[in-house]
Amino acid sequence: MQTALIVLAAGQGRRFGGNKLLARLNGRPLARYTAACAGSFPFIETIAVTSQADDELAEIFLARGFKTFANTAPEAGLGLSLRLGLEATTAEAVFVLLADMPCVPAAIFPALSQKLTDDDLDAVRPLYKGQPGHPALLRRRCFHALQGEAGAATLFHDDRFRTGFIDSDDKGVIEDVDTLADLARLQQFNDATKADY
Repeated sequence: MQTALIVLAAGQGRRFGGNKLLARLNGRPLARYTAACAGSFPFIETIAVTSQADDELAEIFLARGFKTFANTAPEAGLGLSLRLGLEATTAEAVFVLLADMPCVPAAIFPALSQKLTDDDLDAVRPLYKGQPGHPALLRRRCFHALQGEAGAATLFHDDRFRTGFIDSDDKGVIEDVDTLADLARLQQFNDATKADY
């Protein structure tokens, strides 16, 4: 199954007080960890949706081989960024990842892909102690249902689609950065697969 990765990176960071994706985590911009989190998973393409003004942010993803697309109306919500990413790929399925999640483990990508294929699901995402996490993996046949401001989470409440979950014991699937306090909490994060990027 051909899969792509879409990283949603156009958020305005209101709760953080600025562009959190350029904030430093162990001396590196937060977005660099997210750009590298999938390790060597064989995507057919990687896509980042940033806001038009985020030239520095776009460069971080471009340096990692991503295609970048601009969401010039980030205030319209996550849904618009997601649709822009979906329109940019021909993949059979996509991983959707939020750019403020630097601790997502590389092992979750093949695990989700295997679950989607083995159980013939339309969408799958990880759970950490019962809490839904990221990334979500979605088949193309459900892309049309992703409308409005909401993101991919809506599919998991839509009876038209076969959805599922896999349990993860890695808290990285739910760890995100919304505030300065969140960033401080993650300062000890050190993943050797990303540290040199």
